[in-house]
Amino acid sequence: MKIVGMIVVRDDELYLQQACENVLDFCDEITILEDGSHDSTPDICRALEKAHDKVTFKQIKKVQDSHSHVAQYHGKDVWVFGVDGDELYDVEGLKIVREELYAGKYIENFILRGWFLHVFEKTGNIVRGYPGPPSYIPTKLFNFKKIISWKNTKNVCFSGKRVLTDEVEYHFADKFGWEDSPLRCLHMRFIPRSSYPERSPMTQMKRTIYKMGEIVTADMEDFKCQK
Repeated sequence: MKIVGMIVVRDDELYLQQACENVLDFCDEITILEDGSHDSTPDICRALEKAHDKVTFKQIKKVQDSHSHVAQYHGKDVWVFGVDGDELYDVEGLKIVREELYAGKYIENFILRGWFLHVFEKTGNIVRGYPGPPSYIPTKLFNFKKIISWKNTKNVCFSGKRVLTDEVEYHFADKFGWEDSPLRCLHMRFIPRSSYPERSPMTQMKRTIYKMGEIVTADMEDFKCQK
């Protein structure tokens, strides 16, 4: 078994390095896929590739092309972890999830869904956002051994395309709250994450799927990778 990280980025220069370093120990290998950035994102990607042996950097034409980069893993004993450049996962929690994956705890599940906090305000290291659940949960941690057919157009969507799976989801929210969940993430999508002026953070925040539940406050220090 192995865990493969796929980090898909575009104009994510402010949080990309932390997003990658937070999942370094969780993943056995990482591929960063970048499509058409206007800021320093490609330079950060190259620096990450140079600094870490397990990181590979590739440029793609559109985000949907990421689908072809994971096709080789379908039906194999591989967990694919899709991470965006604005997603900061809890490093200590991922250590627990990694141990559980290697122990076979989630072998019958196709996807694991953790907690997300859709951040809309940041003051120093303190952030505020809407929790998922009940808001949208974009966790992309897939058990590719459960994929029955890569070309079938049914069931689960992966990077804009669909594959047929024996789909069983595991929701950490059924057992854990935001504070104690081992799989949880700060989603920095709705605050500035790039110097590129046309990278508007608020467009999708208007969608109600990101604005459900009571506002939660979190400390970014709890999501920093301790080197």
